[in-house]
Amino acid sequence: MIYMRKKYREDLKMLMLYILKDSEHHAYGILSELEKIIGFRPPPSIIYPLFKTLHREGLVEYVEGLRGGRHVKIYRLTDRGREFIEKNRERLEEVMRHVERHKKMEELGVRRIFNVIKRLHDEIDRLDQKKQRDLKELFIKFERDVINILSGAEKNE
Repeated sequence: MIYMRKKYREDLKMLMLYILKDSEHHAYGILSELEKIIGFRPPPSIIYPLFKTLHREGLVEYVEGLRGGRHVKIYRLTDRGREFIEKNRERLEEVMRHVERHKKMEELGVRRIFNVIKRLHDEIDRLDQKKQRDLKELFIKFERDVINILSGAEKNE
């Protein structure tokens, strides 16, 4: 789990740098661009510490300015940040492929399955033996059907 959180942060870091490679943005603008790219808005509790990290590592810099009458930090990529993106181009491409796969999974409705599994986890103690057996059969059939579809996809490629 810790690895996944670290990888998630590293992926977001790469995406934030990618967003800044062509133009400067304030934090809200970066959050909006991230949402367009990944399909959801990451929580500020993750994003704002990443801004500090990127700044501390010398990958981004900021100037304070006014936008809409509000004081904001306008972030831009430093030369070191550009070099970082260039050196890690393959990693960025990998992150972008991962994002595209995630979007396709969302389109298939996979999140609904995770929500059902979470609900099952929360309610499993209330299920009698017959319902548990029925669910087990259902999951075995689901697994078999998905594997068959994937096997067919491999043959068609």
